[in-house]
Amino acid sequence: MKIALVFNKDREDTTGCYIERILRQSKNFTTDHWQTKDAHIIPKDYDLYLRVDHGDYEYDLPGYLKPKIFWALDTHLKHPERKIMRQAVNYDLVFCAFKQARDKMKKMGINAHWVGFACDPDLHKPHQVDKKYDLGFVGTDGKKYRYWLINKLRVKYPDSFIAKADFKVLDNIYSASKIGFNYAIKHRGKTVGCNMRFFEILCCKAFLLTNWITDCDIRELGFENGKHLVMYKNRWQLFKLINYYLSHESEREKIAQAGYEVVLSRHTYRHRVEQMLQLIRGNLGNKFKGLYL
Repeated sequence: MKIALVFNKDREDTTGCYIERILRQSKNFTTDHWQTKDAHIIPKDYDLYLRVDHGDYEYDLPGYLKPKIFWALDTHLKHPERKIMRQAVNYDLVFCAFKQARDKMKKMGINAHWVGFACDPDLHKPHQVDKKYDLGFVGTDGKKYRYWLINKLRVKYPDSFIAKADFKVLDNIYSASKIGFNYAIKHRGKTVGCNMRFFEILCCKAFLLTNWITDCDIRELGFENGKHLVMYKNRWQLFKLINYYLSHESEREKIAQAGYEVVLSRHTYRHRVEQMLQLIRGNLGNKFKGLYL
């Protein structure tokens, strides 16, 4: 069986690369990579066409390539969401990184399923290093409230790493952080908090402090607030929680260990690929009944 994996490989840490590494480990099928701009020259002899969202919607898979699947990732962003929704109707099966988008697509009659982000234990791994940072946050400052909050944290907790960084050193940064901080944006009034950073922090065995997630119930993912991670509802609670857990090391590390165990058992990219293949087997007919890693 042959699979065409379609995404723009312009950086090594794009989600498509994580999926590609897992697919290429299987001896049950072959996987070829194609850039999205070359979709019109992809041969028709593949058994399956899997496109991974990359934030560029100028190109799409032609209608004659069947069956085709789209893993939509950026539905939490206003402008990409509109473009994704327009293209999603052309796919036989759509996976959504955020549950809110899955629900919207289903109302549109799209065969959509929730397949979230994950982590790669080979890259996002814990290291035995000194906890030299109070907070660890790898990402952009963002705009408006997020911009204000990120810069407030820099001032209040100067012994922190709050900046962009190469993906190859994420594990070193979070391993050296007492608290791995996550701020996820809101979309349609809901916080879509289970972003890539959410899982990467946990996989580095760092204590995760994230804004309150309303896009889904984290118990569906096997997590419990206060046991595997900690969520905050506003900035006053955020500062209070930071101060508390900075001074309660044993409690902090116990939560970090528990979160690490859950993420390894349920939320690696191998788990996501296995979930995708299960959905393909269940939705695309007998031809794919033997599609396993």
